[in-house]
Amino acid sequence: MKDPKNPQENLLAPANPSPTFPGWGLSTAAVIVGLIWAWIVGIALVLPLGLVLALFGLEGVLVGSGTGWPWPVTNLWSLLANIGPILLLAALIAFFTARYVDRDEKTSFRPRRWPLALTAIAAGWVPFIGPGWEVLGATSLTGLLLVVVVTRYTSVENRKPIHWTKANKTIVIAGVIALAFATVSWGTVNSLHRTGDFSTTLTIGHTSITKLSEFRDDTFKVHVNNTGPFKVRVLDIKPAAETSDVIDISRAEIKLEPKTLTRDTKPSKYIPLKNTVIEPGQNATLQLGVYSPTCIEPQAAGPWTIKTMDIRTKTAGYEHTQKLDLGQPIPVHCKTANLR
Repeated sequence: MKDPKNPQENLLAPANPSPTFPGWGLSTAAVIVGLIWAWIVGIALVLPLGLVLALFGLEGVLVGSGTGWPWPVTNLWSLLANIGPILLLAALIAFFTARYVDRDEKTSFRPRRWPLALTAIAAGWVPFIGPGWEVLGATSLTGLLLVVVVTRYTSVENRKPIHWTKANKTIVIAGVIALAFATVSWGTVNSLHRTGDFSTTLTIGHTSITKLSEFRDDTFKVHVNNTGPFKVRVLDIKPAAETSDVIDISRAEIKLEPKTLTRDTKPSKYIPLKNTVIEPGQNATLQLGVYSPTCIEPQAAGPWTIKTMDIRTKTAGYEHTQKLDLGQPIPVHCKTANLR
């Protein structure tokens, strides 16, 4: 900056002095420390929140096995349900990363937090969300590099303080309440959760006719639990869209486990799945028969992989399709050897 009281010094000073950025080591350490602290604080927030939700039968909102947060984005409601927690976790990363960089009061490094938060979301560098949520399709290493670069090059910009007025306070509070309601309500109506991983391979035929056992379907099971406060009526089930054009469900059965076991409890049996009601807190086993009409061709396409199932449910009067992640993808092959 030019000094009007010292024109001689102004002549010797460069016209546009280049800014001094924090080192790459400092920037990388700041991002890693920020992520660690975001994990710690995130867990510290989740534990008491889980206890509060459990009091109202809403612990399924936080369950991550199958359909817990983050949920597959299928509509505006599910998008808003994911945004709130992601914004909170990204804000924690930005806060702790910036604090690590500007912890030395002798330096002028003051990273801007909102570019850090947005970059963390775009790069998938956010706790708990797992792979597949990167807006930019970045790997973990690429995401780290992106956040490090933004941390370094935004550290020399002036960070303007937020001027809180009554109007913007109202907007922020209303936004937080709306996003929290979207998250809790969406978790409530998506209350079926997978209760275990399994590994299997299906070898299927081209028909579901029982007499043609050599060419018929193959079965697999999915264990689920209703973690919500409402009854779930199961209306239908089918493979996800990526395989629904080649793989069909020949039979769908369900076995409801008793919520309490006594000496007089009778063993459960499989019954037709459609219109079956799963009570809150109840476990159930889905048994599905799978076949593909395309397997009649000697050179049938495949193998395919079943990763998710679309379950049509009705919960608290709301009818919708819930995507259930199977955990371990299920390879599916045709019984081509039987067609020779």
